[in-house]
Amino acid sequence: MSCASTPDPGRTATTVAPPPQPSYQEWEQATRDRADDAMAEVQRLAAEGNIAEAMAHADDALCLVFDIPRGYPIRQVYLDYLAEIIDALAEIDALQRSHEEAFTPAEDMIVLPPIDIIVDTSLVEGLVDEGGLPHSDFPLVLNPEVEKSLAAMTSEGEYHRRVGLGLSRAGVYLPMIRSVFEAAGLPLDLSYLPLIESAFSVKAYSRARAHGMWQFISATGRHYGLEVGTLVDERRDPVRATEAAAAYLSDLYGEFNDWYLALAAYNSGAGNVRRAIRKSGSQDFWALRGYLPRETRNYVPAFIASVIVAKDPEAFGFASPQEQPWNYDSVEVPDALDLQFMASKSGIPLDELRELNPAIRRDLTPAQTTTQLRIPHGKAETARAVLESNPRSDWAPRMIHTVRSGESLYTIARRYDSNISAIKQANGLRGNLIHPGENLIVPRFGTESAIAAKQDFSAGADGRYVVERNDTLWDIARGFSVSVDSLCAANNLSRKSVIRPGQKLRIPDGTTVTHPSGKLKTHSTATPGSTYVVRPGDTLFDIARKFGVSTSALQRANKLRGSRIYPGDVLTIPVSNAHG
Repeated sequence: MSCASTPDPGRTATTVAPPPQPSYQEWEQATRDRADDAMAEVQRLAAEGNIAEAMAHADDALCLVFDIPRGYPIRQVYLDYLAEIIDALAEIDALQRSHEEAFTPAEDMIVLPPIDIIVDTSLVEGLVDEGGLPHSDFPLVLNPEVEKSLAAMTSEGEYHRRVGLGLSRAGVYLPMIRSVFEAAGLPLDLSYLPLIESAFSVKAYSRARAHGMWQFISATGRHYGLEVGTLVDERRDPVRATEAAAAYLSDLYGEFNDWYLALAAYNSGAGNVRRAIRKSGSQDFWALRGYLPRETRNYVPAFIASVIVAKDPEAFGFASPQEQPWNYDSVEVPDALDLQFMASKSGIPLDELRELNPAIRRDLTPAQTTTQLRIPHGKAETARAVLESNPRSDWAPRMIHTVRSGESLYTIARRYDSNISAIKQANGLRGNLIHPGENLIVPRFGTESAIAAKQDFSAGADGRYVVERNDTLWDIARGFSVSVDSLCAANNLSRKSVIRPGQKLRIPDGTTVTHPSGKLKTHSTATPGSTYVVRPGDTLFDIARKFGVSTSALQRANKLRGSRIYPGDVLTIPVSNAHG
C-alpha cells in the first residue's frame, strides 16, 4: 500500500506549535468522517461485485487513518477504529480471493499499524549500545527510528510475533539465499529482508496482491523473469523468486548507489524515491524520508532493526534459526501432471510435493511444457517410474474449466463425469455459487481426487442408502456405479429432486435401469431395440457406429436436437431397419 499522495503535516521545514487538544479531537472526528465516507464507497462497490475497484478505494480509507499529525496523542479509541477498518477491508479482500486464490493456500500479511503509532518512546532507549552493533556487510546505524523498530520487534505484539515466526522459518532458506546473493555480489545480510517482507513465508499474500517470500507484485515479477499464470506462479518459488529479488535489488542499487534508498525503492517503487530526492534536494535517506510514503519511512529502519535482531536473536528474546540445507531431487515432467496423481501412485505424501513446489497452483503442471518437479531427496527414481509406467494421458486426470454464463456446478460436473463434491473440494468452495469467467478444477471420472471426495458409500442390509449431509444424487449414483436415471427411477425421483440427510434411497442393481415407464432396460451393453447408458468419453457418433445405426436415427429415436450427450444418459437404440 502506498499513501504517497496523502499530504504529511510534518513535511514542511517550518512547523507550528502543536494545536491544543480540542483541535486534535476535531481532526480525529473529521478524519473518521472522511474514512467512513470512503468505506461506504468501498462497501457499495463490493456489493455490486466490483471487488477490484473496491480494494483500490480502500487504500484511501487506510491512508486517511494512518496519516497521523505529528505530536498527536494517540488514543485507544482511535486504534480500535483503525482495527475496525482493517477487519472490514480483510473481509472484502476475502471475497476477491475466494474467486482468485481459493485454490491455493495463502497466508495473509496482516496490515501492521505504523511503528511510530504503537511504540512507547520510553521503551526505546538502552536496547543496544552504539558500540554494540553486530558486524554486518550491510550498513547498520542506531538512531531513534531504528530504536523504535527494535522496541516494536522485542515488545509483545504483532511485530514481535512476526519476527519470531520468521526466524523459525528462516533456517531452511538462508543458506540458499546467501548463495544466490553471493553470486550476485550483494551484501549477504540482505538475506534477512524476507523477515520484514513475509516472515519467510512462501505463501505470503498481501492486500497489494504481492505474493511469496519476496512479495513481488505480478508486473515486477514478470519483468524479472518470473512466470505468473493460472497454473504456475513463480513468485511463490523460493529459488526463482530469490534470483529475481537479487536482480531487482542489484538494479535498484545501481540506480541510487545507496542501500537505504534501494530498499526504499524496493518497498514503494523507484518513482517515489526519485520524487523524494527531487523535493528534498537530498540523496540522504534520513533527510528525505519525510517525503516518502509513511510505510516506506518505517521500512528501512525496520530492516536495520531486523538485521540487528537476526545477528543475535537470543539477546532479544528469540530462538536462533536452525539452518539446514533445503535438500530435494528434481524430475523432469514434459507435460501436464497432477500432483495428486503422483502422490497416489508413488506413495510420496501430497503435502511434501506441495511444500517443495509452492509455485505449482491447483496441483497441476502446465501441458506441453517441461516442468522441473521437486521430489523429496532419494525419491526421484520412484517418481520417474510412475511417469514411465503410466500413459501420459493418465498423468492429469483433472480439467481446468472456465465457467460460462448460465452454468452451474451440476452442469459442469455432468459434462465431465465428475461430481459436485469433488469440484467444491478441489477449488476450496464452501457453497455452490460460481461466476462466469471463473476457472475451476474439475476432477474427471476415476480420479483419486474424485474418489477421495466421495464418502464411503455402502447400503444397508435392506439395500438402501441413508443420505448424509452434502450428498447429491450424482454423488450417490457415482458411489454405487449406477446411473442417475436408474437411481431416480428406483426412488420415484427426478434429477431435480431435493434429497435430505436421513432420507433412505433404494439402490438399484447396477446391471439394470428401470425407467419411470416401468420398462426394464439393460445398463452397460445393448443391442438394437434396447437401451445404452452413456459412458465417459462416449460420443453419439461412436455409439451409432457401435450398434450399426446412423447418427441421425439415434438422434430421432431419442428426440435429440444436437449431438451433445452426457455420462449417465440412457439412449434408446433403434432397430436396424430404422437406419436413417
